[in-house]
Amino acid sequence: MIKLLELTPKKSYGAKKGKEVYQKLLVIFEDLIDENIFEISFKGIEELDSTFLRESVVAIAKQFKPEKVIYVTNIANRNIVDNLNYAARIKDQPIVVWTGDEYSILGNRITDVTKNLIDLIFTKGPITTVDVALKMDISTTNASVKLNKLYKNSYVFRVQNTAASGGLEFQYIPIK
Repeated sequence: MIKLLELTPKKSYGAKKGKEVYQKLLVIFEDLIDENIFEISFKGIEELDSTFLRESVVAIAKQFKPEKVIYVTNIANRNIVDNLNYAARIKDQPIVVWTGDEYSILGNRITDVTKNLIDLIFTKGPITTVDVALKMDISTTNASVKLNKLYKNSYVFRVQNTAASGGLEFQYIPIK
């Protein structure tokens, strides 16, 4: 877990400070070569503006997607959520936020079909293309295209495994 409070004061503002924190996050991401999913805890953080978030947390998420993804926890107040949402929209980068067992996705709006597919993965994951095709009554090709799009845009993460047939198979998992 990355504790944002260890990288910046509890009240942080502006693009300049955001870029400084981005550099610190970059070192962490590059040092942890084998890690693919990063929790960034906002515990102890009281105020962050959207420009700070755009240049730090959202920028690092966008740079490393889809190979490395982030999710955010322990957001203290609605203002930080709103500012993170604005920053995610500006960068066209979804950000998963966990509050206890509940998740939300910040950034650009998604369709109901996409939301249902994400919900399926976040509640039933890991899940394969065949699983999605059966549960959503769509072709495996259609399921594969939808899942790949979710992965490439960092709504979900995927891991490669060996299928029972001996071939390769992707499993899609929630970002947490």
